[in-house]
Amino acid sequence: MLKILVVDDEKQARDNMIHCINVATNGFEIIGAAADGSEALEMIRQTQPDIVLIDIQMPGISGLDVIAEARKEDLPVTFIIISSYSEFSFAQEAIRLGVFEYLLKPFMPADVCAAVYKAAKRIVPPAILPFCANEDDGTSAMSHLHVGKIRHSRKELVYPFESERAIIDAVQSGTAPAQSVLSAFYSAVVRNNATQSSQINCLIILYVELHHLAIKCGIAFASLSSGSVTADTYSVQGFYEILLDLCTEIQSRLTRQSPGSASVVRAMDFIQEHFTEELSLEYVSSQAYISPAYLSGLFKQVAGVSFTDYVHILRIEYAKKLIQEQPHLKNYELSDMVGYSSDKYFSQIFKKFSGITVCQYRSQLR
Repeated sequence: MLKILVVDDEKQARDNMIHCINVATNGFEIIGAAADGSEALEMIRQTQPDIVLIDIQMPGISGLDVIAEARKEDLPVTFIIISSYSEFSFAQEAIRLGVFEYLLKPFMPADVCAAVYKAAKRIVPPAILPFCANEDDGTSAMSHLHVGKIRHSRKELVYPFESERAIIDAVQSGTAPAQSVLSAFYSAVVRNNATQSSQINCLIILYVELHHLAIKCGIAFASLSSGSVTADTYSVQGFYEILLDLCTEIQSRLTRQSPGSASVVRAMDFIQEHFTEELSLEYVSSQAYISPAYLSGLFKQVAGVSFTDYVHILRIEYAKKLIQEQPHLKNYELSDMVGYSSDKYFSQIFKKFSGITVCQYRSQLR
C-alpha cells in the first residue's frame, strides 16, 4: 500500500484532497496532513511517504523549499504540486526540481485521483495497483484511464493519452514534424473538452510531460524559448503556441546532440542539486566522469548555454524566488544563499542575466 501525505495551508483544501483519494481509490494510505512547510518536512522525514501532494505557496517555508530540501536530503519522494494560474512561474521552478505532476486550482476530485494514479505507476508496476471506480458518486477515473477519460459527476476531462505518446515519440525520434502531431493533440483536446479550463488543464499536463522530456534529454530550461509563461498566455491558443515552440525547440536540440550528451546530463543534474555551493568546471566534470575540456566544449552544444552561464542562470532564478518569498532579505544575504561570496559580484550577474538591477526587480514586485 502506497503512503500519501497531503500538504496545504488551507484546511478545506487538505480535507478535499483526502476525501478525493479515499472515495475514488483503493491501495493508498493517507498517513497525514500538514498545514505548513516545516511540518511537512518533519513528517516526510519521519513517515517516509511515497507520494506528497503539496501546495506551492504557503506561509513560512514554501512548497518549493520543501521540495528542494527533500532533494538535498535524497528523500525518495514523488511530489505532486498544486498551483494556480498566477503561480505558474513557480510551477516551472518545481518542474526544474524534478516534481512529477502538476494540479491546477481549482481542481476536480478526478484530477487528484488521476495525478496520484499516474505517480503510482512510476513507483510500482501498474498490475499491482488495486484501483477501483466508485460509480455511486460518479467518479470513475481509474477504470477509464486506459482510454484517457477522467470523470467526475457530470463533468468530464478527456485527456488524449495516445496523442501525447505520439508527440513524445515524434519529438524524440524526429520522424514527424512537431506541428503535425501537436495539432492532432490540440484538436482532440478542444473537441472532447467543452470548457476552456479543462482544455487548458490538458495542455498544461502535456507541458509538464515535455519539460520532463527536456530534462531527460539534457536541455536547459533557462535556454528554452518557451520556458516563460506570462498572464497573456492564459488561453487555450496561448498554451498551444507555447507547446508548439517547446516541441520544436526540443526536437531541434535533439538533432544536434552528440554521443557525449549523457555526460552533460549527469553534469547538469549535479549542478541543479549543488548550484548554491562553490562549483568549478573541474569538480563538476569529475562528478560526470568526463574531462573538463570535453565537458566545456560539449556543454554549450547540448544545453545551449555555457557551463558558467548555466550556473549563473540557476542562481539568479533562485535569487528571484527568494526575493519574492522573503522581500526583506539584504543583497549580501541573497548572494550568500545562492552561492556568491561577493554581493557586488552577485549584483553584476543579476543585472547581466535579468536586464535590471536587484533594486528594480524588487520595485516591480511591489
